[in-house]
Amino acid sequence: MRSVFLNPSFSEKLCLALNRMFKPSSNYELLRNDPSEEGKIRYSSLSARNHLATSLDYLNPERAARRIPAEILDLGCGYGGLSAALAERGGLRVTGVDLNLRGLTVAHRHIQAKQEPDNPPHFVLADAEKLPFTAEKFDLIYTIATMEHFDRPRHVLQECSRVLRKDGRLYIHFSPYYAFMGAHLFDFIHIPWCHLLFSEKTLLRVWKRLAAKSPELAKLNTSVDQERDRFIGINKTSVRKFKRLIQDSDFRLLAYKEIAFQRWYLKALHKIPLLKEVLTIEIIAVLRKENEVHRDGPMEIS
Repeated sequence: MRSVFLNPSFSEKLCLALNRMFKPSSNYELLRNDPSEEGKIRYSSLSARNHLATSLDYLNPERAARRIPAEILDLGCGYGGLSAALAERGGLRVTGVDLNLRGLTVAHRHIQAKQEPDNPPHFVLADAEKLPFTAEKFDLIYTIATMEHFDRPRHVLQECSRVLRKDGRLYIHFSPYYAFMGAHLFDFIHIPWCHLLFSEKTLLRVWKRLAAKSPELAKLNTSVDQERDRFIGINKTSVRKFKRLIQDSDFRLLAYKEIAFQRWYLKALHKIPLLKEVLTIEIIAVLRKENEVHRDGPMEIS
């Protein structure tokens, strides 16, 4: 065993001690208890259905009949939970895109094993900055828990605009960097705002120490490069940076919400820009690709 595990520094000991005081989220506990393929699918499906239910509130599903069939892109589809949930609604052509070949393989195998829905989602291994699709192919793009991972989010927005049809919608749902779990180490480190309390060196050493006890679960974390001992895949998109991205894009903002802690004594603090960054848990945004003649209201799915 490497010396890093034998001689923890004071900051590592402090981090480990604090970590024992916090529990993982109930949803992620499912994956911790079963990091198998079936466990990954269950976790992905549960998360996807929650996100889909939320998204329908922003996309006005009661008017969707006008838009069926629709071409939908699930950008950063992971293990395909959202792609499968969308396809199950019927009348939709769903394409899932991701750079994680392992996740796509599991998703494809799961869809084949179920032999449903009648029109199953199609999975593609591709870079979000260079999508292998013709211009104006999709009516709607979902990208959930991905905006904080793109190397160049500005380029991704441009590519989304290219493949969206005129008046198409882009639905974004993600956690900004300064959120309480913005470090994306919640598989083993459960300390809120740990990335603001400890150095990256300390967090990496603590994460590796804890991950050694569950290597299968550790493999699912794409934010840690275990071979090179470094964090990857987090672009540190803050609330402020995301707003600027939207303002500089070709899209029109249709809906925007910052989900924060619901404690009454924190609501006033959320209005202060600096505190807004650390108190915002998630951001939801619906963007429309502009057109000279706008249809009456946003596009929806049933």
